[in-house]
Amino acid sequence: MRLRPLIHPSSVLLLLGLSACGGDGGGGGVEPDPRDAVQSVTVSPSTDRVPLGGAVQLSATVRDGHGNPVGVTPMWTSSATAIATVDASGRVTGVAPGSVTITATAGGRSGTAGIESFDPNPPAAPSGVNAVAVDDSAIEVSWTDRSASETHTLIRRELVGAAGGAPPALVQAGSVPPDVTTFRDAGLPPGTAYRYHVEACNDAGCSGPVPAADVVATFPTLSIDTTDPLPSGQVGLAYDITLQASGPDATWALVDGALPAGLGLADDGTLAGTPTEGGTFGFTVMAEGGGQMVTRAYSLVIVTPPVITTSTLPEGVSGTLYSTGLVAVGGDGAFVWSVESGALPLGLALGADGVISGTPAAAVSATFTARVQSAGLEAFAQLELDVFAPLVVTTTTLPSAVVSTAYSTMLGASGGRPPYAWVQTGGALPDGLTLGADGTVSGTATATGTAQFGARVTSADGQAAEASVSITVSDQVIAPTVTTSTLPDGGVGAAYAAQVEATDGDGQFSWAVITGALPQGVALDTDSGDLTGTPTVAGTFDVTVEVTSAGLTGTADLQVVVHEELVIGTTSLPDGITGAAYSGPVSVSGGDGTPTFALASGTLPPGLALDAGTG
Repeated sequence: MRLRPLIHPSSVLLLLGLSACGGDGGGGGVEPDPRDAVQSVTVSPSTDRVPLGGAVQLSATVRDGHGNPVGVTPMWTSSATAIATVDASGRVTGVAPGSVTITATAGGRSGTAGIESFDPNPPAAPSGVNAVAVDDSAIEVSWTDRSASETHTLIRRELVGAAGGAPPALVQAGSVPPDVTTFRDAGLPPGTAYRYHVEACNDAGCSGPVPAADVVATFPTLSIDTTDPLPSGQVGLAYDITLQASGPDATWALVDGALPAGLGLADDGTLAGTPTEGGTFGFTVMAEGGGQMVTRAYSLVIVTPPVITTSTLPEGVSGTLYSTGLVAVGGDGAFVWSVESGALPLGLALGADGVISGTPAAAVSATFTARVQSAGLEAFAQLELDVFAPLVVTTTTLPSAVVSTAYSTMLGASGGRPPYAWVQTGGALPDGLTLGADGTVSGTATATGTAQFGARVTSADGQAAEASVSITVSDQVIAPTVTTSTLPDGGVGAAYAAQVEATDGDGQFSWAVITGALPQGVALDTDSGDLTGTPTVAGTFDVTVEVTSAGLTGTADLQVVVHEELVIGTTSLPDGITGAAYSGPVSVSGGDGTPTFALASGTLPPGLALDAGTG
């Protein structure tokens, strides 16, 4: 039998890297010309044939980037040493029939040649030649292949019992490709006897013909060949197989049990349809032909495709451990999960067991498609996972109230998912003032003084936070004071949001920038004090903001720093070697100089990990 090795190239994920270094010199010297390094390796001849036990000589030319030969001796390797070997000089020796790739490698560059190793001798003769009538006009010839070097197998026949005692004449019935061990000779007259001869051939010649016994073209014994169980099917997908029998042509019928709903058995043995129910089904079929009748019992599994039943995911909180499991039904009950497209929030990963876990790094709303596989089938579902910032109470001091004057202001909170619900947890508000569920402190204070009370806020995603809040009631309006002293940094191209806050006055504030200018793309809301927008230019921006309340004003000097857009400069990483230590830094520019790193998609080779702090 011809053995054809399959060459399976190993796929190695090679991470390549570029890292940028700043500096204006410090070592001196002349930078090497990269064109002096090896740039190409050419193997000559590029294709050749070698007989088993024989040899051919290959040569390799190594050149640099200038096109000049380099005095480097390449390393020679064979893709399949069981077929052909190569020594250090490039001499290739044939071992077994087949094809290989010979590679010469120098300075990280490679060249190849294709080599065919062939047997210079005629192939070994087949054995076990047998012939069986499959109907009244066809005979099937079979044999055992004992050669690994045939290019084809020749089948000839002779008519047995020729009239007048003339010697039988051999007639070529056909030929088949290598490794094929059956031949169907059709269109024969019924009731005629033949003897078949089979011989293996290649470029060097043919083996001696091996004869089979006399055969009469008549009906053989009827038997059902299709084995049990039948290939499984899937609910909702077309199913189509044909039951096979040996012997005369047969008609088929279901004689016991029941087929899955949606399937039917035709009289030619075709079992087809679209199943509408899942389960394991047992039934018996009958084949009838040539005056014979045989039966066989079968089982057929119809699989219900997996369905992802998870449609919503619990919300997460940045910086807080998160874990939840995806759920699917159907299939065979064993599920393997993966992310098909999109990405989970940074810091989270989906395991093969369907558990999403990790610690989300930042507030974000992420959409991804989950994939589940079971019983060779798969299902997909698009899911959304929202990560909110931790909930905090941002108001600890309320604007001053004026005795006997209507008062209204709101407690502030950030993080979590609005709306917020507020309750008083301790202390006491000034007489005449109350805290509403929406965080509004309102009423008319009846006496001067300072009060301290506890306020608890709950967000719609289930987070809770608490703070102690103070309020002063005076006998006249106090000029407003800007309580915000610093603003968060921003980045070019990234959405920016901050709020300038104040206290005192009558609780109703209006805002303005009176000196300096905010970053381009960012604006101040004159009613709420919100700073929002998307900066378009990096830099440091100093402004003076003014708050007005009850005809009185207060000011504060603030600064907004906008960093350059964060950009990953590395597009490829250096090659690695199995079993050798590896380091490939990822370079970035922009940002605030303290980036953190995480895999956004894909996987690293086994044994490698990404350092979140250094890249």
